[in-house]
Amino acid sequence: MTTITKEWLQQTIAEFENTRDDIPFGLDDDDAKILLVLKRALASLDAEPVRYLNKFSGTCVTLEQQSNAADDVAVYIPLYTAPPAPVVPEEAYSDDCPDLYASQPEAWAAGWNACRAALLHGAEPVSQTYELPQTQFEQVADLYEMQFDDGRTCAFHTDGAKAAQWLLACDGNKVQEYVRLERYHEALIGNSPVIPDDWVMVPKKLTAENGAKSLLSGEFLETTFISFPECLADEECESCDGSGRIKIEVPVRWTTIKAIWNKGVEHFRSSTATGDN
Repeated sequence: MTTITKEWLQQTIAEFENTRDDIPFGLDDDDAKILLVLKRALASLDAEPVRYLNKFSGTCVTLEQQSNAADDVAVYIPLYTAPPAPVVPEEAYSDDCPDLYASQPEAWAAGWNACRAALLHGAEPVSQTYELPQTQFEQVADLYEMQFDDGRTCAFHTDGAKAAQWLLACDGNKVQEYVRLERYHEALIGNSPVIPDDWVMVPKKLTAENGAKSLLSGEFLETTFISFPECLADEECESCDGSGRIKIEVPVRWTTIKAIWNKGVEHFRSSTATGDN
């Protein structure tokens, strides 16, 4: 599994945006979602820790309280505020298209709704609301700040069950969650897979709309033979083997290219699912 870097994200986002700009109707729904996820991941890399958890004592401090906490990685774990669910806009229709895109209202609405769908996908909260019974509670944060209804801090705890008890104890009680960087990324990115080393992201199907047809048509050649009933005595004689046949190279048909591609995608999809890379 590869490590996502800021440079990789920037390059991949740029490639997606260039592809989007070159396609008349923009990215399809899946690619639009991927682009949004990549942008979220890039934003998460710029996130700043809000507190630092001491691995040994379990205490939580800020940089004002412990100035070396950011550098002392052997002792302190940086924590980030659990990201809130994003505000999701209403579904759009072609009639809602602004004047700037009046020539392609359906395409505009499709792009808007693709982004909306991606936001909905990422809008699942990072944890439960703790209104369930304690026996059903599932801990997903790394640190919990128990707060009174006015925002004052009562205590910090790493036990999610304690946080659930605090919320159930009084209607006004609040809990602020803090998570490690890995969990912060996971919350922002959702369930999007990380691309393993030596793999690349490609479209599932080759179409004229995603530029594949113009790029690949005529790119591949296959050898075939033409038979003649009698000798033509022309410039093709040098490729004749004496049997009345000449060898020529012709472009591979577009339908054949697509069929080969579909077989390859199906093969590698199966290999990935079984772990046979």
